[in-house]
Amino acid sequence: MQPKKQIMILAGALLAFGVAAVSITSGQPATQPASQPVFESKSITLPVMDPVLPDGPGKTAYQASCTICHSARYVTMQPRFSRTAWTNEVQKMVANYGAPVPAAQTGAIVDYLVSIRGINEQQATAK
Repeated sequence: MQPKKQIMILAGALLAFGVAAVSITSGQPATQPASQPVFESKSITLPVMDPVLPDGPGKTAYQASCTICHSARYVTMQPRFSRTAWTNEVQKMVANYGAPVPAAQTGAIVDYLVSIRGINEQQATAK
């Protein structure tokens, strides 16, 4: 038998099997469309959890630039870093991920991060 003829026979068999399977699973003849499922709309109310960011110098710059990608609460879950580490983190976000942080704002953002999640350089090197 030629390969093209074998493919046609196989395709016909698969089609017949598919029609029979639809007929068996739906309980309706294959010539009638299966009934459509009925969906109900439900709604739920989720609690509102406003993020509470600590006050600090540069908070406005942080909120304006960093919460475009990160949740406002994200920074409060980060480990404490030195000023050098926070500076590197902000620079990484700008250079590697394209964070839209104006150059004039990076210092204010670092100030904020250090004020709420910072440690001094001696503590950082002691770890």
